[in-house]
Amino acid sequence: MTGTKSTIRIASVQFPLGKIERFEELEAQIESYFKAAKESGADLLLFPEYFSLQLVGLIEERKDEAKIFREVAQHSPRVLDLFEHHAKAYGLYAVAGSLPVNENNQLFNDSYLFTPDQVRLQQGKLNATSYERELLGMS
Repeated sequence: MTGTKSTIRIASVQFPLGKIERFEELEAQIESYFKAAKESGADLLLFPEYFSLQLVGLIEERKDEAKIFREVAQHSPRVLDLFEHHAKAYGLYAVAGSLPVNENNQLFNDSYLFTPDQVRLQQGKLNATSYERELLGMS
């Protein structure tokens, strides 16, 4: 097995939940975790479920929870592009815990794996909670 690693080093993120006022604040947080993971010698960086919910701070008016998740999902393509960029730039594999994604007007809770060579793999949540199904209308 010449050229293969027998172990990998994993960095896990405990993402602080707090209000942000600009998307760039989330960008800076995400990049800081990529940088710290690279500096610690990690091969794989893991983010938690719903890490992008801080984007609720960008929503100006109070809405029901399903609408809030739909609005947060509007930012998901930008978040995913950011992960793809940082995985390549820092030479890391990264799992974007999960984030709400709107596909064909249907809301999903999906997780993504990013590779340093810009492969993006998607996995939908297999067993949505009753909260996700009944209150948020997720599949």
